[in-house]
Amino acid sequence: MFERFEEIIELSPQPVSFNFDLWLSNYEDFKRLSTDDLVPYDEVKDLANDKRLNTLVEVETIKGKKTVALTAIGQLFHETFLHRFRREKRSFLEDLSPKKEESKFSEEMQKRQGLLDKRKVNDLIG
Repeated sequence: MFERFEEIIELSPQPVSFNFDLWLSNYEDFKRLSTDDLVPYDEVKDLANDKRLNTLVEVETIKGKKTVALTAIGQLFHETFLHRFRREKRSFLEDLSPKKEESKFSEEMQKRQGLLDKRKVNDLIG
């Protein structure tokens, strides 16, 4: 974008909206890509093949092996939601917490539906 100009042209803020639910449903893969830089394709192929995410990840073949890496915008996408989640975790988690008057059966149903996946929540909270 700047290759043809001697000076950097400053752009006004552009309206961009990232999809929080998309990030949350793919959190484990984004975390792995953010941590490991290059990940074997077979380990994150669902994320790599999701057309909605094609600007966030790139697939490369290195020494005959397919690998996946986050693009700069993919790293921004992950870090933005990670920061947002950590900053607003109470409001996100209040909806997931079982109320005292709810029965054990209701709590178990929520767990089975993935709403109380403590491992993921604890990992996100840091």
